[in-house]
Amino acid sequence: MMKKLNLLMSDFFEIIIKDVDFTKLGTSFKKDGTPVTKVDLIVHELFHEFCQAQGFAVPILSEESFVHEIKNFPVFVIDPIDGTKDLIRGNGEWSISIAYLNSTLINDPLNQGWIFQPSEKKLYYSNDLLESPPVNHQSLKVLVSRTEFNDGLFDCISSIENLEIVPMGSIALKLGKLSYFECDLVISFRPKSIWDIAAGLVLTSRNNGVFYCEGLENPITHFQGELTYKSPMLFGSRSCLNRVDNIIKLLKV
Repeated sequence: MMKKLNLLMSDFFEIIIKDVDFTKLGTSFKKDGTPVTKVDLIVHELFHEFCQAQGFAVPILSEESFVHEIKNFPVFVIDPIDGTKDLIRGNGEWSISIAYLNSTLINDPLNQGWIFQPSEKKLYYSNDLLESPPVNHQSLKVLVSRTEFNDGLFDCISSIENLEIVPMGSIALKLGKLSYFECDLVISFRPKSIWDIAAGLVLTSRNNGVFYCEGLENPITHFQGELTYKSPMLFGSRSCLNRVDNIIKLLKV
């Protein structure tokens, strides 16, 4: 089942590249003021059609749906476009994030995750297990939200030595990079929804990643009942955790 899912998801992303024109945005705004484009809605519809054609009798929770809770497992959780503002800006730092959640346990071996960056045709997926690279004792690379960075939210940790803070879009894309050891930490100071981080949590857990949320006291091991996760959040590779005590203390301030 899992091997079949990976093959089928590759087919789905090929359909996306072939059938979706990412330049025809038709941007509008939701009631909360966040932007949504025709591309968000098209990817949402294409995924529903794809699942129906493949005979997947699995509920789908999407950012563009009206479901506000997960009632049953297994379930697909999809963010059709994570980083819509970056899609509108045209900088390529946006992604399509899809998770298959078998249960509430983040590291459930039957969970699967896929994060696809169309601009680079790059797919991060949960069966692509990688050997952890040697620990860089000189510095930690931290990916953060460009908006949060520009708002000065990371000034509190900017003075820490040997910390490279890199702003970029799409939380899902950042977590994909973390799962492939392209950075050491991902930090967010603003709340996230489950469709933003579900696939990324599955991917990072496969490669021994950890997730701290809100209180930052203990790693989070299960998906919560609510769909919104409170900040601050820290996602990291387990190998660097003994080096982030000062960061966690400052995030709590």
